[in-house]
Amino acid sequence: MQNKGAWRKFFSGTLIGATIGAIIALLFAPKSGKEIRKIIKQKAREAQKKAKELGKEATTKFEGLKNEAHNKVGDLKEKAEKAAKVFKDEKKK
Repeated sequence: MQNKGAWRKFFSGTLIGATIGAIIALLFAPKSGKEIRKIIKQKAREAQKKAKELGKEATTKFEGLKNEAHNKVGDLKEKAEKAAKVFKDEKKK
């Protein structure tokens, strides 16, 4: 569960850093205010879209890991039940 928080922090930091870098670059570009605002809006939309994509990707990976863990727990439970049955059977003899 801690990995989920680490990934979220990583992606958030990356997204924020990229957005700030893009804004600073645009502010120092020789363009009119109207053009810069338009570009900033566009970059913000792109960043939002990328954040959603990364969130979906992280969710998909997390679900896969969750399902894999669930399957492994089920397998271990089944093995433990078989071992317990064998132990009971041996104890009865």
